Amino acid sequence: MEKSNPFLIRGYSSPEYFCDREEETKKIISAYKNGRNLTLFSLRRMGKTSLIKNVFYNLSQNANVKLLYLDIFATSNLTEFINELGKALITPFKKDKKNIIEIISRTLKSVTPAIVFDKLTGEPSLQFSFKNNREEAATIKEIFDYLNSRKTKILIAIDEFQQILNYPEKNVEALLRTHISNSNKLNFIFSGSERHLLLSMFNDQSRPFYQTSESLHLDTIAKDQYVRFIMKHFEQSKMIISEESINFILDWTRCYTYYTQYACNKIFEKNEKKITIESIKKTFSDILNSNENIYLHYRNLLSDFQWKTLKAIAKEERATMVTSKEFIRKHDLNAASSVQTAIAALEKKDFITAGNGEYFLNDVFLSKWLERN
Repeated sequence: MEKSNPFLIRGYSSPEYFCDREEETKKIISAYKNGRNLTLFSLRRMGKTSLIKNVFYNLSQNANVKLLYLDIFATSNLTEFINELGKALITPFKKDKKNIIEIISRTLKSVTPAIVFDKLTGEPSLQFSFKNNREEAATIKEIFDYLNSRKTKILIAIDEFQQILNYPEKNVEALLRTHISNSNKLNFIFSGSERHLLLSMFNDQSRPFYQTSESLHLDTIAKDQYVRFIMKHFEQSKMIISEESINFILDWTRCYTYYTQYACNKIFEKNEKKITIESIKKTFSDILNSNENIYLHYRNLLSDFQWKTLKAIAKEERATMVTSKEFIRKHDLNAASSVQTAIAALEKKDFITAGNGEYFLNDVFLSKWLERN
């Protein structure tokens, strides 16, 4: 019988395949039960979405709560936001989709949504088109009125919430804040990977969402927890791996959730009875080689000096004092002002992140490839 790979790199299955995050799960559920909204932020690929799905899994046994999840990362305007909300509206009512679509359609008086079906899954959802901003605003109000009229409590998770700042429509923050603050039966999880934008939205006194949510920062999973998780799943599949080897994996992936899961997924795929550090190194090399064309494409997106600066940061893993004479001399860079300009461009293009005086690459595999090359 073919073994099922327990190291998931997308989606959520069950707590069995979800590592730790027990305290974070408890905090989010406690915030929901006590009527508080929560803002969840972290670096990308740290497992925010899986954590939200784990919270939903824990709450799904309660028939008195409905759970709505929408990822707005790919949205570019308010209409697309409302369409994502339209998709999310149907999910909690799986047993009576046809009836609920009819009820929602009758409730919305400003526009009549079209019922569309996913080409792959056949799942129905509501899709809106608007003539002007007035129709958009009215429809959002009607959707919130409908949700507030439900007898059950509702928890809504909006992933990559900072994306609303890029919408061309004015006052989107104020519009959403008005309806969210007036919703007694609704609680929210606002999630995102651009920490400075999210914190600004909720901590700046001049912004509509000021102090409307508590914050939860998602860091890397504790190493000892990840060691136990990885060991358990290899042992359950009759594969021998030492604690030293697991620590080697975690050091290489820096305990970042996605990269750790991906590395373990590839190691598991080889189905070796005994996993050695040498075989792990071979897997790591295969991963970097398979991504090489992508990284060479990245090279074309940057100037020569930006690429050189990116390599310098990768070699340091976490670079500090990047405009110091020592850093510039060590990596054969130009003047401090040139380094500052390059770093600003790399941050804007989302290649690097700054935090606590350190700079590091967002993509662990890219960082390792640059180190190797």
